[in-house]
Amino acid sequence: MKEKVKIFLNKSKIKSLDLGTFSEERVDYPDYAKKLALSVRKKSSFGILICGSGIGCLLYTSPSPRDAHE
Repeated sequence: MKEKVKIFLNKSKIKSLDLGTFSEERVDYPDYAKKLALSVRKKSSFGILICGSGIGCLLYTSPSPRDAHE
């Protein structure tokens, strides 16, 4: 699915940055969710996370009231 999204973005002339993963092996989703969240916070307008359930990544990257003050 990730490769299809990248192709779509490229055809739409939308600049993208692939932060991983780069294999089919299982990974700890918080590592990648954190990379995306930090990237969006610093320099991007949006990010796309693709994972099995989406729940863990959603919980990790959703803003909390505390984030508004950091």
